[in-house]
Amino acid sequence: MRSRPLVAVALALLTMSRTRADERGIATVSSATVDGFRKASALQGEERTTAILELAAKVPVDEQAAFLFFANPREFNAPLPPEVQVAVEVFEQRPTEGRKVALALLRSYNEGRPAIFKGLERVWDRSGTVEDFLCERLYQECKDRMPTIAALAARGTARSMPTLVDVLFHSPEKEGLTFQAQVAIRAIAGRASDPDAALRPLIDSVRAGWPDVNELVRRRDVILAMGASRGKAIPYLEGTLACMEPHDLPGRSLCWQSLARIGSRRALRVLLASFGDELPQAKDEEKRLGLLVDAVGEVPTTRAGSNGEFVAKCGEVARGLSGPLRERFLKTLERLTGRTFHGDLAELRRTGEEIEKNRSSAPGEQDED
Repeated sequence: MRSRPLVAVALALLTMSRTRADERGIATVSSATVDGFRKASALQGEERTTAILELAAKVPVDEQAAFLFFANPREFNAPLPPEVQVAVEVFEQRPTEGRKVALALLRSYNEGRPAIFKGLERVWDRSGTVEDFLCERLYQECKDRMPTIAALAARGTARSMPTLVDVLFHSPEKEGLTFQAQVAIRAIAGRASDPDAALRPLIDSVRAGWPDVNELVRRRDVILAMGASRGKAIPYLEGTLACMEPHDLPGRSLCWQSLARIGSRRALRVLLASFGDELPQAKDEEKRLGLLVDAVGEVPTTRAGSNGEFVAKCGEVARGLSGPLRERFLKTLERLTGRTFHGDLAELRRTGEEIEKNRSSAPGEQDED
């Protein structure tokens, strides 16, 4: 049963109480607050909602922020314990105050735990206060850059892109930030109405073939970031493939993967054309074909299923494969197209021709070619 009506609990958010602070000026988190978070984490449904609203009204915002600031785990990608997840939900009930307190804490210290960044994700503002602060933080000597980038990946917009590209291009490879930067870049571009416009700071600032084999980690992440494009990154990927040695399968497979993720008709033509670049050694050739088959599996199903040219061409490619590799390739195509071919390559080709014949001239379809 509810202890109070939800409306009354919500109105109680206006009631503020003062809290103690330690010698550093950080609010002291009481055992009663921690116990409240734990008890609420065991509840479900309306009871949980009521408990969260009650805690938001009762626990001062600076105490909530202090709890999140020092909460375990320290690893940015580890799941939050149930009581910490509740604290995040409590924190988001008073977004204006929460933003102010959390940002003040982060300005005073060079490391906050991932939970405080999860809290900031919940109180994100359209004016860009949080986003601009996090971008600025990436240029500082802070120890929480991983959760900072993770928050930008979760909520950031194109305004974060120049900063993330700087991290991608210039941060030392040993710090491991380039991988998280490309994850954030792809996430932001994926939310944008015009992914290529959002990616302009990346695409316009790099030439084909860079980074090279002297920066393998950065090379990996720049190429993978290009996979968020809808077409503008194809010249970079095509040119980079041309710069790579035929035996550079790690690098070439990254380009294939990004071309597949782009999924436009031109990108898939380049991808399928790569099947013809045979290597002389049988073992290397088998590995190369396996990597290409894996890359084809990255094609978005909506694009593969509506691209008859791609499906028909895959029938030709399949003829050059044998044994388990052909079987894996055909299963991948069945998943992408939603059709069943039973190993019949002629049926695969006919299916592609049928799709192409019936393809509607959707707006923008021809442009992405």
